[in-house]
Amino acid sequence: MGAHRVTRAVILAAGRGTRLAPLTDRVPKPLVPVNGTPIITTILDALNAAGISSITIVRGYCGAAFDALHAAYPHLAYIDNPDWETANNISSIALAGRDGLLEDSYVIEGDLFLANPAVITPTQERTNYIAFPVEATDDWCFDTDAAGKITHIDTASDHPCHQMLGLSYWTAEDGRRLAACANELYREECYRQLYWDEIALKYYLPEFSVHIRECTREDVWEIDTVEELRALEERIKSV
Repeated sequence: MGAHRVTRAVILAAGRGTRLAPLTDRVPKPLVPVNGTPIITTILDALNAAGISSITIVRGYCGAAFDALHAAYPHLAYIDNPDWETANNISSIALAGRDGLLEDSYVIEGDLFLANPAVITPTQERTNYIAFPVEATDDWCFDTDAAGKITHIDTASDHPCHQMLGLSYWTAEDGRRLAACANELYREECYRQLYWDEIALKYYLPEFSVHIRECTREDVWEIDTVEELRALEERIKSV
């Protein structure tokens, strides 16, 4: 499979981000500013720089607040997730999949601060997640084989692995398969609290071939708490 240009991205931004309260009491987490810059604009600017022309935001909590982005990003489209309060983000993936938006597409968590916009590249070859190597972690992580194919996903590891970041790319074939699997699981109430990454990397792992695309710890920051946000702001100021 050769490299080809990617034209589509889906940004998952339906959740409330309760751990970032009180900053998320009135706005969605992706719109919380880091040194004056809303988190999600680092994603949008990187997508624009890479020539990604179709960008869809799946929104839920305070969804109308995202309309303010239209002035600077007039090409944005939205999907409103009515289940954002009662289900996990598998609900957002299921919705995007029904519209065919996962095929040949980046899927990006809306609360990622992209310190290095080059992690979004104009071309891709195979389904992958960006991740960085660690000796151990208490966060989501991947085990891989010698070729970098993901063989296991977990919420922590006491051995060398790759720590997961919520930025992935799905080929047309894998995107169609992901959509079908997501909607198959979502029909069952018992699966509605899944994190969407578990679909391909846990419940249907033999049906997918997902690799890591290695990045560094400094490239992308996930912000979960006010303390993490303030620490990142200080880090940026000191650079």
